[in-house]
Amino acid sequence: MRRRSDTPSDLQSRALMVLVGILAAVLLWNLGAMAGTAWLSTIARPAPVGRPFALIDQYGLPVSSADLSGKPVLLFFGRMRSESYRRISTVVENTVERLGPVAAQRINVIFITLDPAHDTPAAIKDYVANSSIKVIALTGAADQIAAVARAYDILLPMPQEQGSESDHIDDSPMLYLLDKRGRLVVRFSRQADSDTVARSLAALL
Repeated sequence: MRRRSDTPSDLQSRALMVLVGILAAVLLWNLGAMAGTAWLSTIARPAPVGRPFALIDQYGLPVSSADLSGKPVLLFFGRMRSESYRRISTVVENTVERLGPVAAQRINVIFITLDPAHDTPAAIKDYVANSSIKVIALTGAADQIAAVARAYDILLPMPQEQGSESDHIDDSPMLYLLDKRGRLVVRFSRQADSDTVARSLAALL
C-alpha cells in the first residue's frame, strides 16, 4: 500500500510541535539554572553587617539607631583608655574638620564603647567634652554592647592583665560609614586616613 504524502498543513503542524518542544526545553533549562543560582546566592551571600540598636548617651539619655536616620553616620568603636581609640578618634575629628562646619551639621558622629564597665556615661562625657567636633558617645549594659559588637563583626576585648594598657582588640575594621537610612556603605580598615574617609563621607552629603 502506498503511503500518503504529507500535506503542507501536516508539515507545518510537525514543525510547530518541534519548535514548541525546543522552546519548552530552553525554558526548563533556564528555570533550573535560575533556581541553582538563587540557591547558590542564598548560601554564599554574607550576613549583613549592623542592625538596629538602643543604648544610652553621655548624658544618660536613650539613643537608638532610628534616632540617627536622615543623616549619614560616621560610626566608630573602641575603649576610651586605649591607644586605638585615640588614633581612630583623631582620624574622625580630622575627617569632619576637613569637610567644614556646614557639612558637620549634616553628619552624625557616633562612638560606641567596647568597655562599658569603665566607659560609663559620666566617663564618656568627660572624654567627648574635649573633642573638637560634636560626638554622640554611647554605652550600655555589657550584653547590649556585646550584641552591637557582634552585629558589626567586632571581637570584644579580652580580659586585661594587671597593669596592662593593651586593648587586645583584633584587627577588624572599627570605623564604619552608614547612609541616611542606616545602611552600611563602607567598612574602613584601622589604617584608614582622614582623606580617604572624608571622600567617602562627602559623597553621601
